[in-house]
Formats: sequence, structure tokens, C-alpha cells
Amino acid sequence: MHIDLDGLQHEFLFWKGFVKTPRFIDGWVADIKTPELNEYVYNFIKTLLDANPGLNVLDAGSGAVSLLNGTVPKGNLTAIDPLGFLYEEIFDYNAHNITPPKTLQAERVHLGLGTGKYDVVHISNALDHTQVIEAAYENLMKCVKNGGVLIVQGFEKEATFENFSGFHQHDLFINSVAKGRNKLMVTQKHTSFILDTNPYYSDTITLPDGKRWFIWIKKKGCCE
Repeated sequence: MHIDLDGLQHEFLFWKGFVKTPRFIDGWVADIKTPELNEYVYNFIKTLLDANPGLNVLDAGSGAVSLLNGTVPKGNLTAIDPLGFLYEEIFDYNAHNITPPKTLQAERVHLGLGTGKYDVVHISNALDHTQVIEAAYENLMKCVKNGGVLIVQGFEKEATFENFSGFHQHDLFINSVAKGRNKLMVTQKHTSFILDTNPYYSDTITLPDGKRWFIWIKKKGCCE
């Protein structure tokens, strides 16, 4: 599937600078909970791991190093990113004992990794970067085992904030209707539609800078 070259360059330049920062080395690379991982999502995944230490976790659109590094044991975690083939040029994975993300788009994840293999599929601040958001969401869900969960989190309406530049071509936000009946919404430049309904859990949090962060958890085989 075609990757927008302007978006690719914008994303690569971000990571090229970010991997050199203390914020990345001390927070993302270190074998501890990444400080920027949402506390609810962290506790949710840790509870699942405590109940099943063999849990298989997929992190899609992971960037150079997964946000779940330090939370999910390395042997349990698979990371994918469409720019995976570029990250080894800017980061020394061997030096930090981290496996590079596989080069794979969310739209094709089920073809590259198979279906029904993961207890948890997670994507943070990246679903809105996909080229065909409906296919990405549907195929990420195909990778989830029955009874497993898909966790989507990210900035609400980030495309509007970024003026629909680079990979930011979709606004994502939660339309709150009632507990268990909320809707995950997508707005593009000229259209708006429902991506999914009836979550296992959903919430939107206002951050100190005024931006809003949403969490959407869908359990496969539940509330459908």
C-alpha cells in the first residue's frame, strides 16, 4: 500500500531527533514503565498480564520503540510500524537489547502476522496516521483473539491541530452517548463517520495543556 512520502519524511525527521533526547532514552528505552503511557491503560494491561503472564501483545504504529516497552515483557511484545525499515538507521537496537519494529502497515497487519493471535492489540496516537483508517481498524481487530482487546488511544482531533498535514489526515474522537454505547468517530476534511460503537471502556481526558486524550477499548466478542 502506498505511503504518503511527505508524511513519511515528517515522521522520520521527528523520530530522528526524538531518539537522541533524554526523554526517549530515559523514558521509552529504559526497562521501566514509560512515563507517557496513560495510567489507566498501564494498569489495564498489567492486570491482564498478572492474570496471564504468557499474554501476547501487539503494538501497532509503535514508532522507533514501543510505548509498552518496560510494561510488557520483551518476549511477549511484538511491535510494527510502517517506518520500521528506517529506524535502524537512527537508533542502535543492539546496544539497548530491543527488537526493532517489523515494517508493516496497520492496513495489512493481518496479512503479515496472521489473525486471532494476540490477547492485546494496542495502537497509541497512530490510528489517525493510517492511509485507510477503516481498513486499519478492522484488520487490527482481526489480529485479536476472541475475548482479547483492541486498545486505541491518542490525541483527540489531532489532524485539525496539525492542519491536516503529513500523516494527520483523520480526526479521531469519542462521541459520548451513554456508558457502553459511546461511538468512536472519524472526521476527515469533507466527511464524518462512525468507526465503531459499544466499547468495553472509553474515556476522554483533558490534559494540562488543554489538549484532549481519548482511550477506546474494544473487547472482541463483547458488546458487538
